[in-house]
Amino acid sequence: MRLTLVIFAWITLLIMGCSTQQTPSSGHTEADKPMSVESEENYHVWKHKGRIYVVGQEKTNTKFEKFGHLPYTRTLLGAGPNGETVVFEVDKKNPKLADKLQARYTGKPFPVQSEKGYHVWEHHGRIYVISNKKTNEKFKKFGHLPYTRTLLGAGPNGETVVFEVDKKNPKVADKLESKYTGKPFMVNSEMGYHVWEHHGRIYVIGNEKTNEKFKKFGHLPYTRTLLGAGPNGETVVFEVDKKNKMLADQLMRRFQK
Repeated sequence: MRLTLVIFAWITLLIMGCSTQQTPSSGHTEADKPMSVESEENYHVWKHKGRIYVVGQEKTNTKFEKFGHLPYTRTLLGAGPNGETVVFEVDKKNPKLADKLQARYTGKPFPVQSEKGYHVWEHHGRIYVISNKKTNEKFKKFGHLPYTRTLLGAGPNGETVVFEVDKKNPKVADKLESKYTGKPFMVNSEMGYHVWEHHGRIYVIGNEKTNEKFKKFGHLPYTRTLLGAGPNGETVVFEVDKKNKMLADQLMRRFQK
């Protein structure tokens, strides 16, 4: 009987000793934390629990690094390099964010703006501006321009801007650059006769001093407007000179020849 009690007591102590050696869980382990794959300003790629996460905002990225969670997402099955599911951040206030992140992650150009004869893309951190329709379709597919002009730091966030160059039409790059930067584009210039394109309108100027100011500021103080008189139906704006009342008539006749 005494031997039985001793054995029982020994087993009880053994069980209690084992239980005191266990340490309570402290939450996520190092293996559970997101692992950074790529990180640049407003573009962060993480691996987490077998998935890839692509985040586009700094505040969201800080929270994701801490908690491993995104509130709103878009999922692309099998889009990772090893067939992983890729999860892109969604921002309800910026609906284009997920498209932009997806385009960048997949290596495809992201369309920023597109209208007749003017297409703007973001690709690998650069901005591309294209005029030719066929060139634009090829760029959409391959992300490459054969001939270009580069303007460093001209993008809205300091990006390098790359303009299409057409060897058969040297003015294309000038026109694209003028339109993108918001500066007037010179169409024709002779002594006492200057024609510009600016914000979809055509401006005709006869005074040299006025012309220099317009080149810099894109503004005429006194004008006469003729709707639809441009070669493509543009509004044409003629300079008016109060000291030379015949100037606007002279410019109109010359332009309409």
